[in-house]
Amino acid sequence: METFAKNLVLPLELSAVGKIAWALRQGLTYFISVLSRGMKEGLGLFALIQHIHGLAAIPVVKSDSQAAINISSMYGLLRRIRRIDLRLCWVQETLREQRSLLKWVPGLENVADIFTKSTIQRISYGRHLEMLGIVEKRAPTTVFESGEGEWDDERICTAFGKVVDLSVLEELESLLESVDPSVAWLVVQFCTSAESNMGKVACELRGVEVIRIIERENGLADETIAVLRSHIEQLRSLTVNVLIWWSIPCTGGCTWQYIHRQREGYTSHLRRLWGIQRKLFSGFQVLCREVEGMSVGCLNPLLAIEWPKTCQCWHWKTTKSFLVKHHRVVETAIVHGCSLGLVDQRGVAIRKIWRVDTDLHVLRETLEECRCDGGHPHSESFDLKETQHYTVEMCKKILSCLP
Repeated sequence: METFAKNLVLPLELSAVGKIAWALRQGLTYFISVLSRGMKEGLGLFALIQHIHGLAAIPVVKSDSQAAINISSMYGLLRRIRRIDLRLCWVQETLREQRSLLKWVPGLENVADIFTKSTIQRISYGRHLEMLGIVEKRAPTTVFESGEGEWDDERICTAFGKVVDLSVLEELESLLESVDPSVAWLVVQFCTSAESNMGKVACELRGVEVIRIIERENGLADETIAVLRSHIEQLRSLTVNVLIWWSIPCTGGCTWQYIHRQREGYTSHLRRLWGIQRKLFSGFQVLCREVEGMSVGCLNPLLAIEWPKTCQCWHWKTTKSFLVKHHRVVETAIVHGCSLGLVDQRGVAIRKIWRVDTDLHVLRETLEECRCDGGHPHSESFDLKETQHYTVEMCKKILSCLP
């Protein structure tokens, strides 16, 4: 208790921790309820510290809900937060009387998450422990003993391919922090290669930067999604437009899978592949979700999903539900690769048809113009894998149309 109190007094700050952290945070009502409880405990704790040590200070309560902070800083009640009227009035009065302060904190810096998030998110978990002044000591384990030593939760998750190396996450954070806040657009290209043409084209254009999320960052990892989401919100608050370009491999949704499933044992392989793709899509939904209580155009990033037109992933319930329920209207563009310089090794045009769904209207209009004019032959013999890369011309179309 003494160490905990000391760490609270020195920075004169209080984060919503302890028993208040487990409260459900699915709506604005819950956020304000947690704020009021955190503020009460903070005032009580600081009164105790002042009585014992004679330190005069006020608690600084931090929250990652900007909407809750805005409403708490207002005067009066709102219809949509009934049942907690007295709590809200008390919070507003406490702030007006300057008995406590209320500040916003990025999700990755909110130490209350240590009570609500999985401890396998090592980069945030370790940071939260350090912020709280807690030293973690593991008891010896006997369950997963092996010839290579003890197995902790990090090694177990690594075995399942779910943990990203800490140095990789730190490098990703550094890359996101290096984004010029005066740049007009940041494009996050999800599940791509380290040498993608979109990244190369961005180097030739002003006002736009591209960050590639490749295999080493592992889009399946919750840590990667948490780092991205936190920095995306921060960049949006600095008025940087963010477009998340989603282009995971379409292997699991390819129509050829109907033929491959006839092979013995292939169905189980396909199901594992579907599981990975659904997990990736789940992370994508987290990146694109709206910020609680904020207007649609405020902190929320824009999106673009690209798969071949015939990919079965478009017909998954999760995909269709996401596109219908998304907080902005999502439009579809059909793109012909041959109109954008997609050719085989002999230089013959390839008529690959992409479908791009986006909530950025100007992007949809630009891509919809990319149709085959019918004035050239199409290749019937080409390496299908090579067609997964966007042409330079296509990347220029995408990035140049960003307003």
